[in-house]
Amino acid sequence: MSEQVQLEGGGTLSVQCEGLWVTLTVVRPLDNQGLYKVWIAGEDEQYLLGTMVPKEGQLFLSRRVSQQTLAEAGCWPIQRGICQLAFSFSQKESNQGEQWRPEHHPEGFCKDSLLKELLQGQVGWMSRKSGGSTFLSAPFSVLQPFALVPLFCLAQISKRDHRWYVVWEFDLQGNPKIPNKRQESGRY
Repeated sequence: MSEQVQLEGGGTLSVQCEGLWVTLTVVRPLDNQGLYKVWIAGEDEQYLLGTMVPKEGQLFLSRRVSQQTLAEAGCWPIQRGICQLAFSFSQKESNQGEQWRPEHHPEGFCKDSLLKELLQGQVGWMSRKSGGSTFLSAPFSVLQPFALVPLFCLAQISKRDHRWYVVWEFDLQGNPKIPNKRQESGRY
């Protein structure tokens, strides 16, 4: 059995089953933007597949993983794939904070019980730290329900890697912060 999946963030994932093993091959155009990491996702969990490398004029990643390993990680059968710029070659290191990474438990960012309940089990969210703040983001589309409605007025819309995201800032105690204009580059 072989199938192809378009990755969120760009690229194609080929899934080929060979008995108890799954060969996962990812290809995306070489854009010289930086280093890309790839995750696969099941119903509720994500599994880091690895970092893409240049090969024959494109970015490439191939892994052979047992179906049991993917099932134990909550990622079998595979529902979707995510390709994320993990390190930008063009970003300056100063004042940028950590890079965005998949957030498996976004409910851990909030101390409010209603927010924790709304965030429980959410997938596709990303987080990063910068200074005394943590940032939480979710994919944004005008065609989908708005994520985390109670914090609608505190959200910022940001574009990363050719996709739109809604972003919230929290202090280290888990309280949402009122957004202010970003002085670095306007990017989260």
